[in-house]
Amino acid sequence: MASDQGLLRGRQSSPRGCALSPGPLQKVEENCPPIIPLESCDAYCDLSLLRPYRTQCTVKGTRYRAITTRLRAEDVFLCGDGQCQYTESCGVGLDYRDCLLDCGLCL
Repeated sequence: MASDQGLLRGRQSSPRGCALSPGPLQKVEENCPPIIPLESCDAYCDLSLLRPYRTQCTVKGTRYRAITTRLRAEDVFLCGDGQCQYTESCGVGLDYRDCLLDCGLCL
């Protein structure tokens, strides 16, 4: 899995982006097996004539057909927006795994 927008940042989470943001106490690469995150799409995938969609990607010499998935803005949650989403957790921090602003303190 490669992204043309980068990974979600610490305050962001999404129910659809399992490979774009790690779950609690996980590394990104352990979050959504067998999907393995790579770098930018530009490093692995060819552009088609119908940009920004990719037609194929090459990893370690093997070509794969590209599958394009888009996240809608409403599918990306933000710690600090006032709603404790099911992708966020209580705590004392400001990221989605530890979101005091939306989910309060853990009791």
